Parts: sequence; C-alpha cells; structure tokens
Amino acid sequence: MLLRLACCALLLLAGCDTQILQPKSQLEKVQKRGVLQVTTFAGATTSVWENNALTGFEYELAKAFAVYLGVKLDLTLPDKYSEITQYVIDGKSDIALGLIKTQSSDQLFNFGPEYHSTSLQLIYRKHQPSPLDYAQLEHPIDIIPDTAIIDYFNNVQQDYPELTLVVHEGLTPSQLIEMLWDDVITYTVTDSNTLAMMQRYYPDLRVAKSLIVNQPLAWLFPAGKDLSLVHKAENFFNQIRNNGFLDEITHRYYGHAAEFDYVDNKRFRRHINQRLVKYYDYFVEAGQQTEIDWQLLAAIGYQESHWNPKAKSPTGVRGIMMLTQTTMKHLGIKESRLNPQASIKGGALYFKQMLKRIPERITEPDRSWFALAAYNIGFGHLNDARVLAEKDNANPDKWVQVKNYLPLLEQKKWYQQTRYGRARGHEAIQFVEHIRNYYDIMRWVSVQQPIVASKDTLLKVD
Repeated sequence: MLLRLACCALLLLAGCDTQILQPKSQLEKVQKRGVLQVTTFAGATTSVWENNALTGFEYELAKAFAVYLGVKLDLTLPDKYSEITQYVIDGKSDIALGLIKTQSSDQLFNFGPEYHSTSLQLIYRKHQPSPLDYAQLEHPIDIIPDTAIIDYFNNVQQDYPELTLVVHEGLTPSQLIEMLWDDVITYTVTDSNTLAMMQRYYPDLRVAKSLIVNQPLAWLFPAGKDLSLVHKAENFFNQIRNNGFLDEITHRYYGHAAEFDYVDNKRFRRHINQRLVKYYDYFVEAGQQTEIDWQLLAAIGYQESHWNPKAKSPTGVRGIMMLTQTTMKHLGIKESRLNPQASIKGGALYFKQMLKRIPERITEPDRSWFALAAYNIGFGHLNDARVLAEKDNANPDKWVQVKNYLPLLEQKKWYQQTRYGRARGHEAIQFVEHIRNYYDIMRWVSVQQPIVASKDTLLKVD
C-alpha cells in the first residue's frame, strides 16, 4: 500500500514538473524553440532576394527583433497573400509583417506598436485614360486580398455596384504592378511605400487617386489574452526608436526613393541605351581592378557627367568622372581626363581611396555613402560634418544622422567652427541620394535583363 502511494506521489510530482517545464506564454514558446517564425509577402518593401541574400525593410526589422530575443529568424513567404494571416491563425507563425492595421483585423488579431504609415492608391499606366470617377472605369480593378483594400471597396460598391474587382490570391502588390506595366491589367491598388520603390523601375505609373491616407503599419500577432510577445515587441520598438536604428533603416530603404523625378528617370534609362553601352567594358574593368561594383561606378559617372566624356564644370573638373588634373596625376594616370577609359579608371581609384579613409568601424552601406559624400565634397569637409554631429550628440558613423549636419557647412556660424571651412553640404546630400537611385535602377535593370553585352551591343530598357 505504501509502495502504491509512493508511486502515485512520484507520478503527481512528475506531472507537476512536466507542467512547470512546458512553456506557457507565446514568448516562452519562441524562446524554447529558439526560432522566431514570421510570415510576410515578397515585395519591394518587405523582403526580396538580392545577391543571393534576403533584404528588405520588414525583413531587417524582423531580423533585428530575433536578435533582440536571442533566437534565430525563420521567414516564410506563402504562395497566397491570404495565407499570411492564416499562418498566424493556425499557429504556424508568431508574427505577420508588413500589413496595414484596420478596424476589422484589429478585432481578429493582436497588433504590435505602429512603426510606419502608408496610403492606399489607385494606380494606372500613363498611356491609359485617367479614371476620374469609379463610374467611368471601363476595366476592372485588380487587387490583392488585403483586408484594408477589401474593406474599402466593400463600402465603395454600395454606391457603385457595377464596379468590378478581380482578387488575386496568389499575387503580391509588386507582381500586380508588373502586370500593370505589361498592360495585362489596367488598374490596381498599391500602397504608397511600394509605389515609391517601384516607380523608379516603372516610371510611367500614375496615381489616379488616394483611397486611404496615412494608414498605420503594425505587426500582427495571434488573438487572445497572451500579450507576452506583443509587449516584447513594444519594448523592441521603443529601443530602436531611441537608438536611431528605426530611422536608419527607414532612410536606407525609403529615403532616396521619396522624391521621384519622372524626367530624370526617363532620361537616365534612355542614356543606358544610348551612352552606357559605349563605356560598359571600361566600367567593368575598373570595377574588377578596384573590387568595387561596376554598377556603382557607373552610377557615379552618370551623376557626374551623364556619361559625357567631354563634360566640363565651371570649377575645372572634366571627363566622365569629373576629376581635376591634379587628382589624375596623384592617382598616377597620365592619359587625358577626356579619355573615357582613363577617366573611369581614375574615378574608381579615387572612390577606392575615399573608402579606405572611412574608419573601419563604419559598416556598409554607410561606409559607401560616406565615401560618396567625400568624393563630392572632399574628405575633410565630410569629417567636419561628422565632428559637428558628434558635438551635438548625434552618431558620426551613421549617414542618416550626419547628412543633417552637412548643410550647416554653408552657414558662417557653423563653418567657422570647422577645420576646412565652408562647403556646399546640400550638394553632397543630393549627390549621394541621386547615385543611390541610379544604382538601384541599374541593379534592377541587370536582374530583368543581365547586362553582359560588350560596348558594341545595345541594351534595351523600356
């Protein structure tokens, strides 16, 4: 009898221990698993494959949150857009990323803190008639099954019952934009952030009207009273707001894409066909010699001269890469600056020098952006701006913060405090941001149609 009681007691204790060891909260489950499971859709603002690696605004946030939790990140991109939230409902995912927070979804899920905003926009291609009113639409509107979009058009169709919608379960906003560009569809709805990113690649996209303005973006969590993971996300976002990381990656992905210049974009794409092909081999050769991406060198050359070997500025710089005669001699190049091959080689070597002078603790992409600013304004003036930033308790190793101090170099009150004096700081900012845009477009062109032609072969860019 005593033996039986002892066995029962042991079983009870074992049961209690099992309960104690079982993770109870969502946070504990993630920590025990050692993996944060997240879902989102493939797209310009979320996650894309680039150089055999994932990148993207939402992906960077999720990766940083996983590090904050001390676990690995497991990112899933479902085949169907509707499966993003279903993964959370089914317990296959801890968080869904990149979604607009709506009243209807707020009743079905828990949401984390709002960290960005966007607007929903009805878009079309330039050569199509602008839809002034829903009653004038002669073609359906093709959309993804996004809750915010569906909720909006459910209300619209009460007044316009003839309005036709085509919902694409298996497509992403970026894919619908590609279909719009190819004239497969006539109208679609996308968010303003995606449009800002994609319009650089598809410059003829136009906004017919904004449907919903300044809608918050927030991570979506499973419904219920367990808010352990939500609270951890709140702490995480508070931290990255305070330490500047949120501003940094927001600027990295959206900063240079915010201002779209249709004329400049079209001219750049035209010049890829008409001018770059003549100097393609020289850029590739210079890139190989300096271990710098030739497309970045080409973007510098376009910003400097629009790939015009005879370009000349009032200050005396000349050639495709707009270098001084002194700089060419210092680099050991004896050929004329008007020689395209010599100029491109000189520009590559000079940019390499700027990169080497940037402190090693500064990592990419800030390292390249600082080097670009130094290429334009001079390394000394760049350092002056970094010193001003540090004196103001800003981070001198982050471009997103230092760029705010470059324009101060034009004001006597500030440049008198510096070692190298007055400089056109705002021009350095424009120089960097324009090159970032050109570089992004060139990489996109290479993905769509790999640039492997020689200078005798014409590239084709729509």
